Amino acid sequence: MEIQEILLLLTLISTILISTIGFGFTIYQIKKSNKVKQAEFINKLLENMILNERALNAEYIIDYDEHWYDENFHFSGELEKNIDAYFSQINYICYLYEEKLLSDKDFSIFKYQILRVIDDEQCKSYLWNLYHWSKSNETKCSFDNYINYMIKQLSEIDLKKFESSEEKISGFKKYLNFD
Repeated sequence: MEIQEILLLLTLISTILISTIGFGFTIYQIKKSNKVKQAEFINKLLENMILNERALNAEYIIDYDEHWYDENFHFSGELEKNIDAYFSQINYICYLYEEKLLSDKDFSIFKYQILRVIDDEQCKSYLWNLYHWSKSNETKCSFDNYINYMIKQLSEIDLKKFESSEEKISGFKKYLNFD
Protein backbone atom coordinates (compact mmCIF):
# COMPACT_ATOMS: atom_id res chain seq x y z
CA MET A 1 0.00 0.00 0.00
CA GLU A 2 1.39 3.37 -0.98
CA ILE A 3 1.63 6.37 1.29
CA GLN A 4 -1.03 8.15 -0.74
CA GLU A 5 -3.48 5.27 -0.22
CA ILE A 6 -2.65 5.14 3.51
CA LEU A 7 -3.27 8.90 3.81
CA LEU A 8 -6.54 8.55 1.94
CA LEU A 9 -7.60 5.70 4.23
CA LEU A 10 -6.64 7.69 7.36
CA THR A 11 -8.52 10.70 6.03
CA LEU A 12 -11.59 8.54 5.42
CA ILE A 13 -11.38 6.97 8.89
CA SER A 14 -10.89 10.40 10.49
CA THR A 15 -13.85 11.81 8.57
CA ILE A 16 -16.07 8.91 9.65
CA LEU A 17 -14.88 9.18 13.25
CA ILE A 18 -15.42 12.96 13.40
CA SER A 19 -18.84 12.60 11.72
CA THR A 20 -19.87 9.90 14.20
CA ILE A 21 -18.75 11.98 17.17
CA GLY A 22 -20.52 15.04 15.74
CA PHE A 23 -23.68 13.03 15.11
CA GLY A 24 -23.59 11.63 18.66
CA PHE A 25 -23.11 15.11 20.10
CA THR A 26 -26.03 16.42 18.01
CA ILE A 27 -28.30 13.62 19.26
CA TYR A 28 -27.22 14.38 22.84
CA GLN A 29 -28.01 18.09 22.36
CA ILE A 30 -31.41 17.33 20.82
CA LYS A 31 -32.34 15.04 23.71
CA LYS A 32 -31.22 17.62 26.23
CA SER A 33 -33.14 20.34 24.40
CA ASN A 34 -36.28 18.14 24.33
CA LYS A 35 -36.00 17.59 28.09
CA VAL A 36 -35.81 21.34 28.64
CA LYS A 37 -38.83 21.88 26.38
CA GLN A 38 -40.74 19.15 28.27
CA ALA A 39 -39.86 20.81 31.59
CA GLU A 40 -41.08 24.16 30.24
CA PHE A 41 -44.30 22.48 29.08
CA ILE A 42 -44.85 20.90 32.51
CA ASN A 43 -44.16 24.27 34.09
CA LYS A 44 -46.84 25.85 31.87
CA LEU A 45 -49.33 23.18 32.94
CA LEU A 46 -48.46 23.81 36.59
CA GLU A 47 -48.83 27.54 36.11
CA ASN A 48 -52.26 26.98 34.61
CA MET A 49 -53.24 25.02 37.71
CA ILE A 50 -51.63 27.39 40.19
CA LEU A 51 -52.28 30.78 38.61
CA ASN A 52 -55.78 30.09 37.29
CA GLU A 53 -57.95 31.82 39.91
CA ARG A 54 -61.02 29.74 39.05
CA ALA A 55 -59.13 26.45 39.33
CA LEU A 56 -57.53 27.58 42.61
CA ASN A 57 -60.93 28.43 44.07
CA ALA A 58 -62.28 25.03 43.07
CA GLU A 59 -59.26 23.19 44.49
CA TYR A 60 -59.71 25.04 47.77
CA ILE A 61 -63.40 24.10 47.93
CA ILE A 62 -62.61 20.44 47.21
CA ASP A 63 -59.63 20.30 49.58
CA TYR A 64 -61.56 21.70 52.51
CA ASP A 65 -64.62 19.51 51.95
CA GLU A 66 -66.99 22.39 51.48
CA HIS A 67 -70.43 21.23 50.40
CA TRP A 68 -70.84 22.40 46.83
CA TYR A 69 -72.62 19.85 44.68
CA ASP A 70 -76.37 19.95 45.16
CA GLU A 71 -79.51 20.87 43.24
CA ASN A 72 -78.41 24.54 43.04
CA PHE A 73 -74.97 23.87 41.57
CA HIS A 74 -75.95 23.95 37.89
CA PHE A 75 -77.42 27.41 38.37
CA SER A 76 -74.67 28.72 40.67
CA GLY A 77 -72.74 30.74 38.08
CA GLU A 78 -69.26 31.36 39.50
CA LEU A 79 -69.09 28.15 41.50
CA GLU A 80 -69.90 26.03 38.45
CA LYS A 81 -67.40 28.00 36.35
CA ASN A 82 -64.69 27.46 38.99
CA ILE A 83 -65.30 23.72 39.28
CA ASP A 84 -65.48 23.34 35.50
CA ALA A 85 -62.22 25.29 35.07
CA TYR A 86 -60.50 22.98 37.54
CA PHE A 87 -61.90 19.84 35.96
CA SER A 88 -60.94 21.13 32.51
CA GLN A 89 -57.33 21.44 33.64
CA ILE A 90 -57.37 17.91 35.05
CA ASN A 91 -59.12 16.60 31.96
CA TYR A 92 -56.42 18.12 29.73
CA ILE A 93 -53.65 16.56 31.83
CA CYS A 94 -55.37 13.16 31.58
CA TYR A 95 -55.69 13.65 27.82
CA LEU A 96 -51.96 14.36 27.53
CA TYR A 97 -51.19 11.32 29.66
CA GLU A 98 -53.48 9.06 27.64
CA GLU A 99 -51.88 10.28 24.41
CA LYS A 100 -48.45 9.51 25.92
CA LEU A 101 -47.43 13.17 25.77
CA LEU A 102 -46.75 13.05 29.51
CA SER A 103 -44.56 10.37 31.03
CA ASP A 104 -45.49 8.61 34.26
CA LYS A 105 -42.95 10.84 36.01
CA ASP A 106 -44.48 14.01 34.52
CA PHE A 107 -47.98 12.82 35.30
CA SER A 108 -47.02 12.14 38.92
CA ILE A 109 -46.59 15.89 39.43
CA PHE A 110 -50.36 16.25 39.07
CA LYS A 111 -51.30 13.09 40.96
CA TYR A 112 -52.45 14.95 44.07
CA GLN A 113 -55.08 16.96 42.21
CA ILE A 114 -56.18 13.98 40.15
CA LEU A 115 -56.49 11.54 43.04
CA ARG A 116 -58.04 14.17 45.31
CA VAL A 117 -60.94 14.49 42.90
CA ILE A 118 -61.30 10.70 42.62
CA ASP A 119 -61.50 10.45 46.41
CA ASP A 120 -64.06 13.24 46.79
CA GLU A 121 -67.68 12.04 46.82
CA GLN A 122 -69.07 15.36 45.59
CA CYS A 123 -66.66 15.35 42.65
CA LYS A 124 -67.64 11.78 41.79
CA SER A 125 -71.31 12.74 42.10
CA TYR A 126 -70.84 15.64 39.69
CA LEU A 127 -68.91 13.48 37.24
CA TRP A 128 -71.48 10.69 37.61
CA ASN A 129 -74.28 13.13 36.70
CA LEU A 130 -72.35 14.48 33.71
CA TYR A 131 -71.35 11.00 32.58
CA HIS A 132 -74.89 9.65 32.56
CA TRP A 133 -76.38 12.85 31.13
CA SER A 134 -73.88 12.64 28.26
CA LYS A 135 -74.63 8.97 27.67
CA SER A 136 -78.38 9.60 27.59
CA ASN A 137 -77.82 12.42 25.08
CA GLU A 138 -75.38 10.33 23.03
CA THR A 139 -72.65 12.92 23.34
CA LYS A 140 -69.14 12.96 24.69
CA CYS A 141 -68.82 14.23 28.23
CA SER A 142 -66.88 17.46 28.76
CA PHE A 143 -64.48 15.69 31.12
CA ASP A 144 -64.32 12.43 29.23
CA ASN A 145 -60.55 11.97 29.51
CA TYR A 146 -60.63 12.43 33.24
CA ILE A 147 -63.64 10.16 33.68
CA ASN A 148 -61.89 7.45 31.63
CA TYR A 149 -58.82 7.75 33.84
CA MET A 150 -60.96 7.73 37.00
CA ILE A 151 -62.87 4.64 35.88
CA LYS A 152 -59.57 2.76 35.53
CA GLN A 153 -58.70 3.67 39.12
CA LEU A 154 -62.00 2.61 40.70
CA SER A 155 -62.44 -0.70 42.46
CA GLU A 156 -64.81 -3.18 40.85
CA ILE A 157 -67.55 -2.31 43.34
CA ASP A 158 -67.13 1.44 42.86
CA LEU A 159 -67.03 0.98 39.09
CA LYS A 160 -70.37 -0.85 39.14
CA LYS A 161 -71.84 1.98 41.22
CA PHE A 162 -70.48 4.62 38.87
CA GLU A 163 -71.67 2.80 35.75
CA SER A 164 -75.20 2.47 37.11
CA SER A 165 -77.52 5.36 36.27
CA GLU A 166 -79.79 4.49 39.20
CA GLU A 167 -79.47 6.55 42.37
CA LYS A 168 -80.12 3.54 44.62
CA ILE A 169 -77.25 1.54 43.13
CA SER A 170 -74.77 4.37 42.58
CA GLY A 171 -75.35 6.15 45.86
CA PHE A 172 -75.29 9.48 43.99
CA LYS A 173 -78.14 11.97 43.84
CA LYS A 174 -79.41 12.69 40.35
CA TYR A 175 -79.35 16.43 39.58
CA LEU A 176 -79.30 16.31 35.79
CA ASN A 177 -82.09 15.05 33.59
CA PHE A 178 -81.05 11.66 32.25
CA ASP A 179 -82.64 8.22 32.04
